[in-house]
Amino acid sequence: MKHGLIALVLLSSARPASAQESIDIVITRAMTAGKIPGLAAAIVQDGKIAWIGTYGFANVEAKRPITRSTEFHIASTSKPFTTVLLMQLHAAGKFRLHDDINRYLPFSVRNPAFPDEPITFEMLLQHRSSIRDNPKFYEPLWSGGKGDSPIALGDYLRGYLSAEGKDFSEDNFIGRPPGSGFEYCNTCFALIGYLAEQVSGKP
Repeated sequence: MKHGLIALVLLSSARPASAQESIDIVITRAMTAGKIPGLAAAIVQDGKIAWIGTYGFANVEAKRPITRSTEFHIASTSKPFTTVLLMQLHAAGKFRLHDDINRYLPFSVRNPAFPDEPITFEMLLQHRSSIRDNPKFYEPLWSGGKGDSPIALGDYLRGYLSAEGKDFSEDNFIGRPPGSGFEYCNTCFALIGYLAEQVSGKP
């Protein structure tokens, strides 16, 4: 949810003019500054939701307001959380950034054009792994998907990245060796999440 992420960044930098200024005013100002049509925000304390606020419209033309049940695409806001989790495991000495990820996976991931070139954690984090988001595979899911996928994370990745996988294709990779070029990649962060599961031993 790109606009929601912008709203949270603006909100985090907003400062009330006085102690009495409400969070509603701060959020409304941030929405105006960012030209954001609608958002939902929450405060979580001690693992429990302490406050929820809804603002603006889910559909401006139809004047349909944002509610507590409005669904948003989490999109790339998940990437910082995934990165923090992985780096916590790195700080605990569970792996090294230059390690071949295949040491931690129950299946092999290699660019078929460069089968002898390992893909490392660092390459995944930097979008330089040579893995790509194949639009032929993803567009039907992005345009028609509803709710969480029933396919387990590991099964989806095995199918997409393993040479024996049912969704495997050379088009799932770019024509450059791992580490040689930047290619923004959502699949890489799904793989980072799965690697965190494998390294930590926790789902």
